[in-house]
Amino acid sequence: MLYACDKKWWHKYHPKFDGLCFSAELSEQPGVVLLQCEANKSGLSKDPSMIFAGGNGGHQAMNLAFHLGAARIVLIGYDMKVSVKDGSRLVAVGKTLDARIVDGESIGFMLFRRDGGTRFREILDRVIREPDAVKRWYLSAVNEMAQTLHVAALPITGLWWGELDSPADLAELREALNDAVKQPGRVQRSLFARV
Repeated sequence: MLYACDKKWWHKYHPKFDGLCFSAELSEQPGVVLLQCEANKSGLSKDPSMIFAGGNGGHQAMNLAFHLGAARIVLIGYDMKVSVKDGSRLVAVGKTLDARIVDGESIGFMLFRRDGGTRFREILDRVIREPDAVKRWYLSAVNEMAQTLHVAALPITGLWWGELDSPADLAELREALNDAVKQPGRVQRSLFARV
């Protein structure tokens, strides 16, 4: 299944995908099923003919997966904005941070030390049982941890990286990585966030 709510994404990538394709905005793309989407609602729509917008495509994709009978939904690489203090201490991470305090974006790589992993699991276990769980993301647990523990954010400025959203991106990234590997010091092994 492929879901993208955004017309710009469909127009930029024109994906060739053999599975089911869905969108909440696009009707002219051949083979894409247009879904009814209620813009000002969050949570899960129980009406199988509609999804709730929830403010972003990830929320909408989860509602669609729910309608299609998914027993388990796993989000990987879901970007979040970050705010840091003193260059490396994470202050906040989330989708709705005020732009004036945003220092960058989390790319989701984490290393847990000491009791960090246990604390992360405890928070996730509690959050998943709360009424607003469908509006929360796994990094909201890291955000909560940052309020009481030292959570370090390591910048990747100047390091090679790439965002992968489509098969076309994969081809471009393979070529770019091959070029980068030929340049000494350009590709480094590094961790992007550590708790």
